[in-house]
Amino acid sequence: MPQLKLMFCTMSTGILGGREKVFADKVNYLYHTKNYDLYIVTTNQGGSENFYSIDLCKEKQFDLNIDYRDIELLSPVKRLMARRKLRQIHKQKLSKVIAQVMPDIIVINSTDELFFLNEIKGKAKLIFEEHTGFRFSRKMEINYTYTGFNMCLRLIRWKLLDSKIEKKLKNFDKIICLTNAARKMHDCSIHSKIEVLGNPLSSCFENYQFATKKKHIIAVGRLSFEKRYDMLLKACHLIIDKCDGWTFHLYGDGPELDYLKMQANSLGISEIFFFHPAQEDILSIYQEASICVITSLFESYSMVITEAMSQEVACISVKCPTGPMELIHNGKTGILLDDSDVIKLSNAILHLINNPDLRNEIGINARKSVRPCYLKPIMHQYQNILMELALPSRK
Repeated sequence: MPQLKLMFCTMSTGILGGREKVFADKVNYLYHTKNYDLYIVTTNQGGSENFYSIDLCKEKQFDLNIDYRDIELLSPVKRLMARRKLRQIHKQKLSKVIAQVMPDIIVINSTDELFFLNEIKGKAKLIFEEHTGFRFSRKMEINYTYTGFNMCLRLIRWKLLDSKIEKKLKNFDKIICLTNAARKMHDCSIHSKIEVLGNPLSSCFENYQFATKKKHIIAVGRLSFEKRYDMLLKACHLIIDKCDGWTFHLYGDGPELDYLKMQANSLGISEIFFFHPAQEDILSIYQEASICVITSLFESYSMVITEAMSQEVACISVKCPTGPMELIHNGKTGILLDDSDVIKLSNAILHLINNPDLRNEIGINARKSVRPCYLKPIMHQYQNILMELALPSRK
């Protein structure tokens, strides 16, 4: 059987990020099976090299050089007009690449191509990978950021866009959601096309090596509003006199860094709460940590949880509509909090600090529970999806 021609469309492979790391791991795994003729099309690489190593030769990586971020500061009307123009350019450029490659399957992981891909796909089957939780995250962002008339107006716009996206998804052959909760958010008419498949852990997380745990409480992620790291700062403040040598460490970059540092100073916790830049190699951080805290308003999945659990780190997470509730078995593989109450969060942290046997038990259970998230079993399921689409056209 000839190799399956598989084209991946993604925003960029040149930045540090969870989606980008998963993308590189997936492409490299498929490449080394020798069963696929792979191609990558980036919307805007910005002249950057691949941040994470991708084994595919440069001749099979195309960049369209289209930057949708340039229009974000325009007025609503001008932004709408500019986006339509960019989409048309995007459509024309991608159409040329598709005609040149003639792929069997096209996989996209953002909504940019969603609105026109069916018109230019040729004979290719289409897969949409929902990696960002766009349907829920945008709504939560509006509720969190705006008030009054502005909130109502943006919610109406979101509803119209969401309806349009759902309509476009009917043209796709498969939709891959990260969680069952995400699947339920879609219209029932496309449920038969949806596969639930979590993100794979990088192979480096599969080989657990025993390490002496330090009195470190960590949080990992982009420093943006939806992560709600101010909750962790306030929880630290409430128990600062009871920590007995424990320190808090926040790893990440983002727009809220200065604000969070200022808040840490005002709360008087700077002596035990430390900020660190995002780490390309986060494995050693997890290996030494004892507790990991997730305070997000929403998560599409949470790679931080599975990565931490693989290294026997006891996780405490606020319940999100998607993600943590499907990864953590409360009280056994971690601790789930029903709401975003800072006092409850501080009590949960203190409970794990004061109970090392429970902390260790949760860590051991957690590591066992994430084995299905290892790269090989996830990619085995992924390849089954690809072959299911490919076989009818090859009979």
